[in-house]
Amino acid sequence: MSEQASPPAHPRDARGCDTRSLLLIHGLFRQIFSRAQGLVQDAPPGDAARVKLVKDHLSELLQALHNHHVHEDILWWDRLKQRAPESTADVERMQRINQTIALIPPEARNNSALRPIELLVIAPSQRLDAVAARHVGDLPAPVRTMLGALGVTANMQDVRGAALASYLLFEQGYTRDLMALGRADTLAQRAAVCRFFGWNDTGAPLPTRGEEAKA
Repeated sequence: MSEQASPPAHPRDARGCDTRSLLLIHGLFRQIFSRAQGLVQDAPPGDAARVKLVKDHLSELLQALHNHHVHEDILWWDRLKQRAPESTADVERMQRINQTIALIPPEARNNSALRPIELLVIAPSQRLDAVAARHVGDLPAPVRTMLGALGVTANMQDVRGAALASYLLFEQGYTRDLMALGRADTLAQRAAVCRFFGWNDTGAPLPTRGEEAKA
């Protein structure tokens, strides 16, 4: 009897953080919720037992999605912060440490292991849930139906509801808007970015995304 080869383990970076499973799990939830509309439509209006069964089933799925996000925070957040310490608390703590080190006389500082840490912070200039609100309508109809049951609408003013929808948003329009926002916010701090990395900024205009694709 021949042995089946076990699938290769996911490679991890040096800090042991592999986030591809998050996309896999989110994809699984999207697939499950895509069938929600059919379950609702197939339940006869007069069949109270069937309607309750479908309602309880969808409630359990929504609770599972909630539990998943809770455990993401517990199991992954610290690792993600180690990979990219971007939270406000981390930034403020680092800035306070740098300010404290600056108060130490240079002679004493040179004889110690204390060194300031250069910090470059680029925060989104737009609220990400507001960006998501523009793309709730891009979600598949079954997913929109499920979110509608939770009060989430495709109304662009429904920013609070869009925050929930963003967990399921992987549509091209949304991800492209996120990348465009990141690019614009980085270019807005072009001089600071060049100083941080020690680059010589010639001032030449950078190609647009479309021009890069043609090159």
